[in-house]
Amino acid sequence: FVRHFCYCNVGFMERTGGAIMTHSQVVSFWTSYLTSQGLSSTVNIKFRKHMAAPTMVSGKTVIMRFPTNYRIHRMKGTADHEVGTHLLRRLNEAQQPWFKRQEEFGMQRSLVTEEGLACLNTYLERGEKLMFRAAMSYYSVCMAEKNSFVGVWNALKDRKSVV
Repeated sequence: FVRHFCYCNVGFMERTGGAIMTHSQVVSFWTSYLTSQGLSSTVNIKFRKHMAAPTMVSGKTVIMRFPTNYRIHRMKGTADHEVGTHLLRRLNEAQQPWFKRQEEFGMQRSLVTEEGLACLNTYLERGEKLMFRAAMSYYSVCMAEKNSFVGVWNALKDRKSVV
């Protein structure tokens, strides 16, 4: 079932993500989301044409690739990932006694753990819980540890727009 359902990322996204949102729908969503989190006066939204990641947080700014290619049933997960995990963690950390003094407190960087939690946070409110893209990203990294770029490409080329 899963292999048939998820074989192609494009088909998977169409089946589980819903319609692609217009730019105005994306802006409206983010305005509502930031207001619901009490962050409308704290966080800015920007769009950029040339970005590798579709969405990222930098400081107190959510930056999204333009033109947008977001799907309606996945936007909340993206917001929960970027703002609900990364940004809120940073805002919280800025209020802690160890802020900018992690080494002094014997603390280690927690980016790997944070990214894992952010990935899970992406799926919490989705109707479809299959983590196809996350699984393919993980598989790609495992393949890259032992193969050349060409080897990874050849292993993934039948998956069309996998990661």
